[in-house]
Amino acid sequence: MVINTNIQAQINADNLTASQSRLARSLGRLSSGSKITNPGDDAAGLAVSSKLDAQVQRLGAAKNNVGNAMSFTQTQDGYLGKVAKALNRMSELSLLAQDVTKTDGDRSLYQREFEQLNQYIQDASTKEFNGVSLFSAASLSVTTDDKTASFGMDGVNLSYLKSLKSVSENSTLAEIGQATGTAITDGNLNVTSGANTFSVSVSTTDTLKSLFAKLHAVEPSLDGTFDPVTGKIALTGSGSTALIITETPAAGSSAATNFLESTGLSSGNGLALGGSTNKSVSGTASSATASTLLSALTPAMHDGAITVGSVTVPVNVATDTLQTLFNKLHAADSNLSGSVDSSGRVSLTTTGSSPLIVTDTGSNFLTTTGLSSGNSMVLGNSSGSASSVAIPSSAPNISTIAGAKAALSAVVDGISSLAADRARVGAYQQRLNYVADQITVSKQNMSAASSRIQDVDVADEATEYAKQNILVQSGTAMLAQANQMPQSVLRLLQ
Repeated sequence: MVINTNIQAQINADNLTASQSRLARSLGRLSSGSKITNPGDDAAGLAVSSKLDAQVQRLGAAKNNVGNAMSFTQTQDGYLGKVAKALNRMSELSLLAQDVTKTDGDRSLYQREFEQLNQYIQDASTKEFNGVSLFSAASLSVTTDDKTASFGMDGVNLSYLKSLKSVSENSTLAEIGQATGTAITDGNLNVTSGANTFSVSVSTTDTLKSLFAKLHAVEPSLDGTFDPVTGKIALTGSGSTALIITETPAAGSSAATNFLESTGLSSGNGLALGGSTNKSVSGTASSATASTLLSALTPAMHDGAITVGSVTVPVNVATDTLQTLFNKLHAADSNLSGSVDSSGRVSLTTTGSSPLIVTDTGSNFLTTTGLSSGNSMVLGNSSGSASSVAIPSSAPNISTIAGAKAALSAVVDGISSLAADRARVGAYQQRLNYVADQITVSKQNMSAASSRIQDVDVADEATEYAKQNILVQSGTAMLAQANQMPQSVLRLLQ
């Protein structure tokens, strides 16, 4: 028997400490509902469950995206449904207007309703969903899982309904761009007449009439015309002084206004590559690449193509020399040649008697050097032919029998195209429903997998808690008994 060292008490104290630790851990699990209350409980399980939880959260975000896409298509179809009803009524009005027992006065009454329905359709085609156009050619990519998988929804482009819209000299450039498929942006038209240079600001909100007025104000010999039959929008020079017109993009934009195209390159009339200012070209102009002329000629050059008649000549400003480019153009049309004068002007001229059509498809190379009376430049892209710019002078009009027949044909075509668009939107909605259901199932399965790792089984843990609670209580009692054992030594000392 010893007094200084109570081995039994130490053993009981250690057991009691272990029981209290297990009891505290069990209590923490029951109070938190999680089997992992600190990383040491299950390090590997913590890593796996953390990744599963992140995946579950991403799936939730993907489901939100799919839900928004569904709302987008539902909004689209809501408008399309109303447009379809308007077109149906317009077709009915077009047929009623063909009744031979009606007078033109009666038909004008039908025309009033026809015009209002047409305007509603045009307004609907401009609507947006949270700033995103509902009806454009742009495709939308919808996420379908927690990573990068997606599918594209083709845009519902109502361009086929533009034929119902009136375009005239009072139309804005934006409206003309929509009607003709021409990309028109804000920018400037620079007019040089002799020693004078003027810059005219161009906005897509300008009407043709206001743009012509601006140009005429800076140069009286420059005028504009609009042909309601062919739809040609042209700038003409009526003076004897040669005029130079260039275009520059708006500030902060790399895109030009896409306005200019030569419609009559005849003998003695040239198109300048780059700018028309009299600056010296460093080095030998014919052997210099186009990019070395950037500091001397404006506007800035970039890769693109020049179309001569039906031949397209690619342009690479980094590798093509001027001589190489001239050779390409001469090969496209033997009457076309290039020259560089002492003032640094680089020109294309034709020696043939037939006018040549030369267009610029993005290289920003072309500038007129001799816009004289009878020679015009088209606003917009006419694909190398001045007469091919198709701009309707007015919307379908059912105030006459002939007009009603033409209107009915246009409206029926619109109904057919609209029906195909609604079917496509419906197909996207069906796919989005399946995607949403799949994401929901995946999210449930991932949550269940994470739960098996993290969540505590309350029944098992409650049993463990009761066990450890009893061990703590019994350990406490036994420790008290062990502490009483050294007192038996006193009996031997009596």
